[in-house]
Amino acid sequence: MPKKRKMFIIFLSAILLLTPAITVFALNWEPIYVLRNSITLYINGTKLTGVSLFENEGTTYVPIRDVAENLGYDVSYDEKNQRGYITSKNNGTVSSVTTKANLMLSMLYKEAQLQLIAMVTPTSGASNTALTQAYMGDYEGAYAYFKGVSDGSLSNCIQILTDITEKYNEVLKKYNLQNTTAYKTKYDALRAALDDVKAKTKSFSEATLYFLKTGIQTNDVSSYRDYQNALVNLTEMLTTTATRFQNESNSLMSAVVGSDYSIITK
Repeated sequence: MPKKRKMFIIFLSAILLLTPAITVFALNWEPIYVLRNSITLYINGTKLTGVSLFENEGTTYVPIRDVAENLGYDVSYDEKNQRGYITSKNNGTVSSVTTKANLMLSMLYKEAQLQLIAMVTPTSGASNTALTQAYMGDYEGAYAYFKGVSDGSLSNCIQILTDITEKYNEVLKKYNLQNTTAYKTKYDALRAALDDVKAKTKSFSEATLYFLKTGIQTNDVSSYRDYQNALVNLTEMLTTTATRFQNESNSLMSAVVGSDYSIITK
């Protein structure tokens, strides 16, 4: 027998579940070989400590109370009838770690979606206004106008997107989900998408300001082409990313509410 293996006696009896007034001679004792603490169990990214796990014939056994309560369930025991109960907490409060996280992350996705939509106007709208002003001969006024939009509205939007990324990470840390594959993948995708939006916003602002300051007065076709490409790339990204975030928000809310969430998303 391997040194790590120890023999434990587990009392197994169907009769025990029927009545507490059973004599000891009616118990069926069955010796089995188990391997103690052969694995480390994590629940929602948090290590389960202070409990004893064991393995027998390829199956790992864990204390059901510890696991259930960590997942947000109530566990109770009816001594009279020898029955155990595991029930979801339905007292009007949110107790599950993942449920709390999903609710907050869904709100952040929604905030990001609305912010991306809000960026469309100070990009295409403001740049068109500036170009019209410049074509009418007010080059300095056009440049100053869009420079104000770039330094004001667009910079504020970028800061909000940065804040959303930080808040997302804080939620994962709060509930120890930052190392959970599913949530880490979501965070990495969110950060990459918003970083791309910020980079394209910067490129668009630079291309627009250059064209307004220099290109439009010298009939520089290439600078106009750069401006148009930057505008198209940014607006397309804002639209597609906003749709992605809307879907992510709906997905997380569906995980919380269930299929009933479709009632308000039709």
